[in-house]
Amino acid sequence: MPERRKTLKRRTPPARPRSAPPAYFSRDALCSLSGITDDQLELWEFEELVVHAQVLEIEGHRERVYDQLTLRRIHTIRALGEDLGVNLEGIGVILHLLDQLSSR
Repeated sequence: MPERRKTLKRRTPPARPRSAPPAYFSRDALCSLSGITDDQLELWEFEELVVHAQVLEIEGHRERVYDQLTLRRIHTIRALGEDLGVNLEGIGVILHLLDQLSSR
């Protein structure tokens, strides 16, 4: 009697989740998650190293909120400054170059 071959069924890929709306962080949450102070964030915004993602109306007042990209950017800024000793001007140049590379 000939040996029967098992046929493998193709697995259907799992359904892709619908893209979730972007998560936004308040200023306090962003500082807490990234390990920086409010003063550092204020300085980096002044130096235009970091920008807020959006301004939302929350309980009658306007609040700047930040997204995941901003959180990653802050981690990059911290690594450049704390680990590599790059000054703010140098960080600005490096971030500008990274922005140009990522926009290609």
